[in-house]
Amino acid sequence: MTENLDKEWIDLITNALEMGISSAEIRDFLHNYRNHSSHKL
Repeated sequence: MTENLDKEWIDLITNALEMGISSAEIRDFLHNYRNHSSHKL
């Protein structure tokens, strides 16, 4: 992922990967989150 993410997001993603959540699931989550938050990140 080449998008600029806050350290908070990087930590969250790192933890998710350690818990066995796939990168595809994370990507889907981020995509959906951004759509619902109307780009407030």
